Amino acid sequence: MNPSKEPIPSKPSSAVYRQIWDLIKGERWRYGLATVALTLAIAFEFVVPLIGSATIDYALSAERSSDNPLLDSVIRLMGGSSKVGLNLWIPAVAMVLFSIVGGVFNYFQKRLAAKASDGICKRLKDRLYNHIQSLSNRYIDQAQTGDLVQRCTSDIETMRLFLASHVVEIGRSIILMVTVLPIMLALNVTLTIVSTFLIPVIVLFGYYYFKRVKSIFKEVDESEGKLTAIVQENITGIRVVRAFGRHAHEIEKFAKPNQDYRNKSIQLKRLMANFWAPSDMLNLAQIGFALVVGSYMAAKGHTSIGTLFAFLALLNIVLWPVRMIGRILTDLGKTVVSIGRVNEILSESVETQGDTVSIRPERPIKGRIEFRNVTFSHSEDRPTVEDIQFSVDPGQTLAILGASGSGKTTLMNLLLRFYDCDEGGIRIDGLDLKELDHAYIREQFGVRPPGAIPLL
Repeated sequence: MNPSKEPIPSKPSSAVYRQIWDLIKGERWRYGLATVALTLAIAFEFVVPLIGSATIDYALSAERSSDNPLLDSVIRLMGGSSKVGLNLWIPAVAMVLFSIVGGVFNYFQKRLAAKASDGICKRLKDRLYNHIQSLSNRYIDQAQTGDLVQRCTSDIETMRLFLASHVVEIGRSIILMVTVLPIMLALNVTLTIVSTFLIPVIVLFGYYYFKRVKSIFKEVDESEGKLTAIVQENITGIRVVRAFGRHAHEIEKFAKPNQDYRNKSIQLKRLMANFWAPSDMLNLAQIGFALVVGSYMAAKGHTSIGTLFAFLALLNIVLWPVRMIGRILTDLGKTVVSIGRVNEILSESVETQGDTVSIRPERPIKGRIEFRNVTFSHSEDRPTVEDIQFSVDPGQTLAILGASGSGKTTLMNLLLRFYDCDEGGIRIDGLDLKELDHAYIREQFGVRPPGAIPLL
């Protein structure tokens, strides 16, 4: 069956998350260190607006004492409001230093995540490539070459981008949501509600697009695979195309799937544009609403200018990862598709995993070959070879003649166990071919394919 026709789950199941967890095996320590670096970066990012708020409210105003324990601890760490009021360079330098240190930790978490994702995908490519080498010929015949290439390259690249960026971003979003709300509540409860009421809407909006993007991305991926297959076939057979003057036919053959890929890509980009534009509007609306209501509360004396400054700064910090939740969900949709497509190949049994136990005889092969009522079909339409029986003793020569497509090459493929016969059996020195190890069988034969240069 063509692997591209396998269904993709409509939503990510726990199995998908377990697969992602299994993927990062061996690199989990890097992700752990990246999470630690991320936590420290967030901690330093949070301190910066608190320094600005404390400076505005209690160092630049006549009121030198704070009734907010959080801001009071910040101003005391800088030497007290009186000292800061006379030395404004202290909060300025502190804000710069905290921003630099936070940026350094951000750099390390991104570096660690990038190294982890590159290592994971390198190992996955090796595993996938090695697995393809052992797949049955029947599977390879039915699969599109371009689609297999697509799964080994583009789909794994989609997974790499997710593992490099979004695994740690998920941690960032969780940490921010857990830590920022207590800080904002400690500053002003009413302003916290005003500054966060649109966040659930933004998250639900991202989840809605997550469900839609998967099916479209799968169609784009499959159409690109078909396009790659056509290009690969054309380049491989370019001499035949030129010899028979089939340029126009090949160009026409390429044009339709190319147009299909273009249309589906535009559909995907339109969907992403429909997500990003409203998402940005919701984020800006949240900031604008907090600014308007916060300014009104400050004018009425219900909050201070410094607190409003801190809220706007904290809101900018927390809205980016909230906005990224939508991006994470949409990219997770792509990753779910890619994981499914890669696992379709990895779940295929390799040719050595038959029902019987493969053996490697210790005694050397003498070379007696017997075909006993062998029937084999590449498809369900009609048998390629039917009820074939003959025997060849060591030293004998057998010539098999027939028209093109009559099954001559198929007999050789059956003998090399590229395929197993549907009915009957093949024996070598009395041993059933299906009981012999694939590699062992092929070590016993020398084959000169059609068109090969004869040995002199």
